[in-house]
Amino acid sequence: MFRYRIHDNDGTDLEIDAGYAVLIQPGDKIHLADGRRVEVFDVVPINDEASQYHGLLRVAVGAS
Repeated sequence: MFRYRIHDNDGTDLEIDAGYAVLIQPGDKIHLADGRRVEVFDVVPINDEASQYHGLLRVAVGAS
């Protein structure tokens, strides 16, 4: 399971954690827990073994 923290494409933390069975890439469309479907704009990896996250996802909230 790959765990991510979700941010809007302007950098605002959406305060959403998400887990996916596959590694997420820019351009992927994902579903958030609140039912929104968003497009991943950027993936910022976290290379810290102490972190609970594999990365930060910047998403385009207006995507369909």
